[in-house]
Amino acid sequence: MKKFDLLVREICSINEDKWGNKRGSYKDEVECAFPIEEALEGFSGLKELARTIGTSEIDPKYISRLIVSLANNEDELSTVDRIDKHIDILYYTIGSLHKIGLSPKDINKALDIVHQANSQKSGKKDSSGKVIKLSNFMEPEKELQKIADKVDKANRER
Repeated sequence: MKKFDLLVREICSINEDKWGNKRGSYKDEVECAFPIEEALEGFSGLKELARTIGTSEIDPKYISRLIVSLANNEDELSTVDRIDKHIDILYYTIGSLHKIGLSPKDINKALDIVHQANSQKSGKKDSSGKVIKLSNFMEPEKELQKIADKVDKANRER
């Protein structure tokens, strides 16, 4: 738990100091769209989804923001609803990584890899509030592939 506490502190520090995401600056329409965007990445059915929700734009970032705007009735969520929503996402994510076949050690290593990559992002944001990757940004996929190969091998042997 100590390592996780340190990681949480580092992520909060990067958000505050490097990316300018001050405590209390939460916006439902932005923060709720980010997990949807990540969930949509890599799927081939975005064209059909876009058509279903009434757009021709097939970019996960655009679609995620449209989904949130369609769902939002200008109601502001309570702080407890916001906390519950994002802790549930975290809890579900760890469970999903377990179902993929990652051990707690693998999950921690993958989290470290992605954390190191995200720590390299600039402090600048695009028009939708997403932090921009620098031109020399090192994608984490190469290192994550090593974990994936190990997990795939273990899953085949089960």
